[in-house]
Formats: sequence, C-alpha cells, structure tokens
Amino acid sequence: MSSPSSEAPKSAVSTSDAHSVSTSASVLRPSTTSGFPVAPYQPYDPIAEESEKKEEEPQSPDQAEHSHVVVGATGIFSRGYMTISYLLGFKERWSLTLFIVFGGALIGFVLARSFMLDPRASNQKRHLPPGEWFWAGRPPIRGALIAHVYSSFFLAWGTIFEFLPVLRRRTLVLHSINGYIILAILPASIGSGFVIARRTIGGAPDTQVLFYLLGLLVLISATLGMVWVRDVRQHRKWMLRFASLLGVVITARIIMLAARRIISDIGTYYADILDLQLFSCAEILALAPSTLSQYPSCTVAQQSGQFLGSVFVGVHASVNEEPINYGAAFRLAMAAGLWIAFILHVCGIELYIHLSEKANLHLKGYELTR
Repeated sequence: MSSPSSEAPKSAVSTSDAHSVSTSASVLRPSTTSGFPVAPYQPYDPIAEESEKKEEEPQSPDQAEHSHVVVGATGIFSRGYMTISYLLGFKERWSLTLFIVFGGALIGFVLARSFMLDPRASNQKRHLPPGEWFWAGRPPIRGALIAHVYSSFFLAWGTIFEFLPVLRRRTLVLHSINGYIILAILPASIGSGFVIARRTIGGAPDTQVLFYLLGLLVLISATLGMVWVRDVRQHRKWMLRFASLLGVVITARIIMLAARRIISDIGTYYADILDLQLFSCAEILALAPSTLSQYPSCTVAQQSGQFLGSVFVGVHASVNEEPINYGAAFRLAMAAGLWIAFILHVCGIELYIHLSEKANLHLKGYELTR
C-alpha cells in the first residue's frame, strides 16, 4: 500500500539535471520548502552506518581478542539472521526481530482461532467463553460473529504480507492489490464487530466504548494510509498505527490470562453492578441451571413468571468454580485487559515512530513522488 521506492542511480547527478532525476519507479526532486540541490538517492542503511562507526573506533588488544571469541560463538546465528533479513527485504538490524515478534503474534492468534471458521453452532458454542453463547447464538449477533471471524481471518493474513519489504519492492503491483483488498474487507470486519460489541464480554458500556473507539481508529488509520499512499513517510506512519491497533485484542488476551488467575486467587471479585458485568438470570439458567437456586432474585423471578432476561445478578468471579464463575472471571479480566492493551499499543507505536524517524527522514529536504 505504499508508493514505489526509487532505486539508486548509477551515475552522479549533473548540475543541469538538478531539478529532475528520473528512475524507472520514481522521480526525486528538490523539496518545495528547502530548495536543496538534488543528490543521488541512497536508501538509509543503519547496519552499514553502525559498521562504519565501529571500524573507525580503535580497539585495545583485549577488546579485539574478546570480539573474535564473540564472533566465533555467534557468527553462524548472525549470518543466518542477516541472510533471512536480507531475503525478506529488511534493512534495519532489529526490523526482522520486530516482525517475528509482532507478526508472529498475529499469525499465532489467527491460527489459534482458526477453528472458529467452522460456522456450526456446536463448534462455536464449545469454543466461546462460558456465558457468551447465550447472545452469540441469536440473530443478529450470530450472523455478525460469522462475518467477523471470516473477515478478520483474511484481514490479518493480508496485513502480514503487506509489511514484507520484499513484496513492496519487487512486486509493487501485488503490494497495492493486497492493500486494496484489505481496505475492502475492513468495513465488514469493523461493522460486524460493532454489532457483536453490544453483547460480547457482558456488553458493559466500558467495553462497548472501547470496541467502538478501536474500530473507528483502525478505520481512520487505514483510510489516511490510503490518502497518503504517494507520500512514503506519512503512508508508513499511518499503516504502522493501523497494524498496531489490530493487535490490541491479542495483547488483551495475554493480559487476561494473568488477570483472571489473579482475580480468582484474591477471591473477592464479583461480576456485579459496580463493574457493570452482570449476568442475567436467563444466562445463568442456560449455562448452569443447577446453580439458579443460589440466586434468590432469579428464584423469585422464575416463580412469579417474570422474564428472566430482565433480571440481573452478581456472580462470583473465579476460574476454580462452576462455568458461570469462570465466565465472570473472564469478563472482568478481559474488560481490564482491553483498556490496558489499548493504552500500551497507542503509546508504543507512537514511541516506535518517533525512534525510527531517522530512517523515515533519510531523504530530508526532498520529495519522493511517483
């Protein structure tokens, strides 16, 4: 989804060509603000830059001997790492590591949830957290859940390939087509997510607000990324924000795994009115009918013929008790994990963009246009 990157010209630029340097993919020209003279475009390579600095620094005999030992111990790994990095098109030393960590997390999450692609009710009911199927099995959430699972599956895979440098440098057409496919799938994923947000994880207002906010920010980031598609620097920033926001749910689930255990060990947490994570008596009856007598409000409502879906009660949150208690722990932990993950991702991606600004501005004073 980025604009073509220019290749380095083989010959120096003459004075007469100062205002027009053409390559097969791009045109490099002076910035309208700086008016700097044109110089041949050389891609920013921090690995080579660091190597030059190290060569200039004198080493003592002890340091030289130690460096030979280190190189001998890690040389095979380093060469393998740099070879893979080169083949995939990464230029910065830590880019491949970041791609493996964050891209691998996205791939792992997609593969781990791939069983949800089976739309049969029995399959999805078995794999959803306790209490979630009560609403997920009914329209319109049932259809929205299926649409969200399929659209998110292909959206995640498309995003992974979109961030491979070798794809956008060697086959720019495929990079662009993949980007437009992602943009076409995105509204379906976000729209179905908005429908599910009304009831998922208990449907509490705080989680609803987060899901709506997250969906809007993802859509805005992707749209602005397409608006700035011919400005490589701005396009890069917005697509990084887009990909980072997609990973909020993954980080939230990791936090949830620890949070629900902590909640259970403390033992004094309830999914109640204070947390806006109440269970309806109808949910309890569907999930654990034998425990309905433990909730007097539900018993009274059932005896009086009142609609059980309109009566809500607090449930003890613990993964060590009945499925209904496990569901309460999941709701409390996931709601907190979502907000923590959202803050971490928003702050983290802005920090990364700031720290990598040197690479993003290696053509400072110039405009790279199609």
